[in-house]
Amino acid sequence: MILLTLDTNTEILSCSLTENETLLSEINIYNLKNHSINSISSIDSVLKNSNKTLNDIDGFVLSKGPGSFTGLRISFSILKAFSFSLNKPMISLSSLDTLCYRENFNGVVVSIIDALRDEVYINSFCDKNNIIHNTYEGDIVHIKNISDYIVKKHGENKEILFTGDGVIKHYNFLKENFKNCFINKKQISSYDYALLGIEKFKLNMFDDSMTNSPSYIRVSQAQEMLLKNRKINNDK
Repeated sequence: MILLTLDTNTEILSCSLTENETLLSEINIYNLKNHSINSISSIDSVLKNSNKTLNDIDGFVLSKGPGSFTGLRISFSILKAFSFSLNKPMISLSSLDTLCYRENFNGVVVSIIDALRDEVYINSFCDKNNIIHNTYEGDIVHIKNISDYIVKKHGENKEILFTGDGVIKHYNFLKENFKNCFINKKQISSYDYALLGIEKFKLNMFDDSMTNSPSYIRVSQAQEMLLKNRKINNDK
């Protein structure tokens, strides 16, 4: 099974080609502003590096968020077009699920992604096998409420591993409030998505290339402003 994976969800553009669990080629570009420009060239490069063409691809994998609103739209527009035009299946994966799935940890794995305003997108699992069938997109909580979130979901006195870009911004807070926690600062990559995507492809858990859309969890600032203005106008 050959999968092409594209992630434009963070400041890192990551594109990879995998054959089953083997990584054939991967490109990571650290420049958020040029994702729209670099995406197609990155896809072309990983294909050439692997001596493959789009016709060799069995399916497509991408992040559905949460994350950058603009970034998500880039990868969705490209891979949805490929999936539809080539009649090849696609799977979009939660960034929170993917972060947890990549960890092999005997305890609670908590994925946190920076949501600004001292808030984080969050999800957590004790058994990574549950991630494959998970449909819950996650929550958004204030960083100070993470402990309550974990206790309510998993109980007390659990070993905890935090992962995701939120651990970088909130590293000191996590270390002060979770004395014995483990922290993985490694950035997520397209290969991480591919490994979870493979498991879903085996189960034919495909998305509809026509109707599939990103998972934002929270509306964008522009949408928030629009809703606020509508409320003000309605109150007049």
